[in-house]
Amino acid sequence: MNGKNVVQHNLRLSLYNPEHVLIHQTLKDLNLDIHKSINNFIIEALLHYIKGTAPEQLTNSAKEDEENRQGYLTRKEFDDAVPSIINSVIARVNKELLSTLFTTMIRENIKVPDNSRAMIENYETDNAAEYGMSKEVADTLSALADQWS
Repeated sequence: MNGKNVVQHNLRLSLYNPEHVLIHQTLKDLNLDIHKSINNFIIEALLHYIKGTAPEQLTNSAKEDEENRQGYLTRKEFDDAVPSIINSVIARVNKELLSTLFTTMIRENIKVPDNSRAMIENYETDNAAEYGMSKEVADTLSALADQWS
């Protein structure tokens, strides 16, 4: 066999461990008429074990795949998603706050800006100020705060 397409794994057995002694004795006295070689016997035994065991119990990659299928996030995926989630929450809270304020203004007969509905509907695209609040919205909220104080 060519050395480029062959890999080797070593097996060390302790003669103080009864299970290891059993393996050693079996390999030493192996019926080569049936199993061809010790190497072939070990390969067949490992394949039999691998086929009878769940992949996620054998390999790290299968374990990771199983975790991903169950919806686990890696720390990197979580860290990458956090800014987007925070921005979405802030936008949603601000939109709900504006909606509540305008509803209160209508109920209390406070003068509502003519474009209030457009301000609520278009809030998500209005990112002029630090918290994504337009100057017009900030002025309206300031005026409301002055009236209520």
